[in-house]
Amino acid sequence: MATLKNGILIDPKVQKRLFTGIEKGPLANVNALVIHQTGAPTAQHTFNSYQNGSHGAHLLIDKMGKIYQTATKQKLAQKYSCKQQHRFFSQKDRNIPPA
Repeated sequence: MATLKNGILIDPKVQKRLFTGIEKGPLANVNALVIHQTGAPTAQHTFNSYQNGSHGAHLLIDKMGKIYQTATKQKLAQKYSCKQQHRFFSQKDRNIPPA
């Protein structure tokens, strides 16, 4: 079972690859899960785009299913632009119990 320690997800299936430049402020609570499809050919392409800090996400799942944590759970991650494809799943819309 995964655990959370100081904003870091501890799980053998999750590789830590943090980009502090995409962290933009404290995260008080989680109200929704946002899923982006970047269209990047590899995870490394996405990591390269995170270097400038203009956008990012807490987790990245590559095309082979490998999971990377790229921002701590204690901070907001700079979101992608509205032009990116995304879907919103909120607790209210999906009847997901609060964490």
